[in-house]
Amino acid sequence: MLKYDTTTVSYCYLRRKIVILYYEVVYISTQIQAEGKIMVMRLKKIKIYNYRSFCEAKIIEFNELTTFIGNNSSGKTTALSALQKLFGATAGERALVRSDFHLNKDENPEDIQEKNLYIEAVFED
Repeated sequence: MLKYDTTTVSYCYLRRKIVILYYEVVYISTQIQAEGKIMVMRLKKIKIYNYRSFCEAKIIEFNELTTFIGNNSSGKTTALSALQKLFGATAGERALVRSDFHLNKDENPEDIQEKNLYIEAVFED
């Protein structure tokens, strides 16, 4: 059974023409029943490759409190979207669509036969 308990605080403010978004990911865990015991696993990191703005493999590590702060188009929303693809409550939230795949500027979507992406969650107990 997957437990999904996050708090997202989202606000923007302008500082030197850079909009900074602040997201707070409080807790993501999953319960696994093994050998009659229930184990609570905690999200340690996610690995993202070829998903939206992440063309190269990125590893994002999570602590007790993790914040995403950065310039516009630096991947804050993409990282949260990747979490939703893994842990979304509905099939629609978890489904991949064409626009989820990263395309280089010189790539024509009509010419692509195959494109790979991955979003991997690493848990610890």
